[in-house]
Amino acid sequence: MLGESLKQLRIARGYLLKDVAALLQVDIGYVSRIETGGKPISKKQLAKLAEIYAANEEELHSLWLADKILNVVKDDRQAERSIALAQKMIKVKA
Repeated sequence: MLGESLKQLRIARGYLLKDVAALLQVDIGYVSRIETGGKPISKKQLAKLAEIYAANEEELHSLWLADKILNVVKDDRQAERSIALAQKMIKVKA
């Protein structure tokens, strides 16, 4: 989710992988792996990308967090039930 969105933002803003890599001070392969979902991204890098792309950081953060959740539960048969329980707990705390 996040990786594809970041790729779309990069392309829409006219950046090449090497441009983004230079701005993040990482190698091109790292940026490519972020976009393909093969490499996790830190909150700090996410904030920097939101700045670079003039994108909504909260929306990107939601995608970032959704990816993290998906990576934990994707192969678990109880995923939907567990997510529903977590949603109830989140609402109770809010």
